[in-house]
Amino acid sequence: MSPWQGRAASTPDNGRQELLLSGTDWTIASFSAGDGIKQRAFAEGYPIDKSYAATVPGDIHWDLERAGKIPPIYFGRNSREIAWVTGREWWYRKSFRIPPDWKNKRVRLHFDAVDYSTEVWLNGQPLGRHEGQFTPFEFEVSGALRCGEDNTLAVLIHAAPAEVQKTIASGAGEWAVMQALRKAYPRWKCQTNAGWDWGAKIITMGIWQDVRLIATDGAYLSDLIVQPRLSPPYDKALLYTKVNLDSPVKAKVSLEYSVRCLTADDPPTVVTQSLDVTATNQVVPFRFILPNPRLWWPNGYGPQHRYELAVTVRAADGKAALDHATVAFGVRDLQMLQNPEALDSVEYIDYTTDAAVAHQLPQPPPERRYLIQINGRRIFGRGGNWIPCDLLYGRPRRDFYEHRIRSAALAHFNLFRVWGGGLIDKPVFFDLCDRSGTMPF
Repeated sequence: MSPWQGRAASTPDNGRQELLLSGTDWTIASFSAGDGIKQRAFAEGYPIDKSYAATVPGDIHWDLERAGKIPPIYFGRNSREIAWVTGREWWYRKSFRIPPDWKNKRVRLHFDAVDYSTEVWLNGQPLGRHEGQFTPFEFEVSGALRCGEDNTLAVLIHAAPAEVQKTIASGAGEWAVMQALRKAYPRWKCQTNAGWDWGAKIITMGIWQDVRLIATDGAYLSDLIVQPRLSPPYDKALLYTKVNLDSPVKAKVSLEYSVRCLTADDPPTVVTQSLDVTATNQVVPFRFILPNPRLWWPNGYGPQHRYELAVTVRAADGKAALDHATVAFGVRDLQMLQNPEALDSVEYIDYTTDAAVAHQLPQPPPERRYLIQINGRRIFGRGGNWIPCDLLYGRPRRDFYEHRIRSAALAHFNLFRVWGGGLIDKPVFFDLCDRSGTMPF
């Protein structure tokens, strides 16, 4: 069996092929902070004999726990014994081969998210650096790949900043650790790492979302967005779309937009747009009408109809597909309405009819209270707080999320208050919320 079989997903006529690099065939090894590059860990200096099996998506702590190198982090006070992990730099490594027909294609190495500061090498060549726990990033690697041979990918995860390590080692409380996190990380780092309420002080590290190779025939589509707009009588929706088109050459192309309902057997809506590519990276806006849309409703109010928008860029003759991108969405009219004022606006304070005393009581400031209205119907919001479902954010799989979100839906939840100090969660969380009718706020 070829190394890429069972991992590559492609549609023969859409111009795009993908090779998923996520899996259990990675390894990790550590060095003192700053030593890995000196010892050429990106190439022949990687200590294979001192490495451990790793999983992507995942977390360094999880890999070490499974290897027996740290105690179970959720048992007793074990989390206090593992602070040394974040004081070292960690190197991921994986070997792979690409399909033979990729030799003349344009190929990108795409990371959905890495926690936190990383540098990447391919076959010993430096590709670049990225900082930030949540933002995706990618590199064009067509010239660095070897067709018909093994390719080696090395990813360095830098040690946590010294001030964060020092604060945790001092035994400081969550507020001090949180302040250290905010000062040390210029981009958002999940505040649960500070030991907030339910959490242990674990500074997460690792490739916590998927990694893939994307091959196209020249043009490349990314960052596809669709925003439906509709109003009564809801017999049509206006779809505002935006996509980034990257092309190595200026050319005439056509973009084909196809919308199909994922939850009903309706005929697709297909429209095209002609375009002169005038820049290497070009943002392409477009809008068109989706007739008779099936609406998305919150849990308990109706079905959760969902759609998929597929955009295909073709050569000027309209035949050869150069690339393809998709995004799932729902169609709904969401309005936030202000509640009418209650007759008695004084709540949650002692009540007295004694006028001489009443003026001494604290009066609450006026509050804005809102009603949720969807598709013209007022919705009673029922839900609870959603916090990170695991302190090791890369560990949960789809079935882990599915069980929790299904349980909430069975308990008649139709919304989650997503904790603002926590995680910008994985796409699977939002997808399952859409499917269950549970709105993340």
